[in-house]
Amino acid sequence: MELYPRIREDLRLAMKGGEQVRADVLRFLLAGLHNVEIEKRRELTDEETVSVLRKEAKRRRESIEMFRKGGREDLAVKEEGELQFLSAYLPKEISTQEIEAVVQGIVGKGASEFSVVMRETMQTLKGAADGKVVQEIVKKVIGGESA
Repeated sequence: MELYPRIREDLRLAMKGGEQVRADVLRFLLAGLHNVEIEKRRELTDEETVSVLRKEAKRRRESIEMFRKGGREDLAVKEEGELQFLSAYLPKEISTQEIEAVVQGIVGKGASEFSVVMRETMQTLKGAADGKVVQEIVKKVIGGESA
């Protein structure tokens, strides 16, 4: 089953089952997906749907971090619950070892500038890894190469 219809079906089941929090998260997600569809003037592919999901998950992670810094543990816990629902629809991210292997391969081909390595790594991984994690690994690998 395609991702978008699966999310709609899960919303229907959550509403039937009385899962208010899950239904709210899925409703909000579907609204975001619908807005992107309107913007693109066509139905979304699974890849585009995953892209929107990743943005929503990233927004939740950033909110969790900010709430914790602000001493609002109650809101951080709420966001973590929402993130858990979203994560069920995201493909599994690759490990840091796999990311490091890709970065090493790109650096091995002669690329040594941070922006070049970062761009090529993100193109190779095509959204299978968080940009922040990739950035840290690229800095570590490039820093180790020049030292």
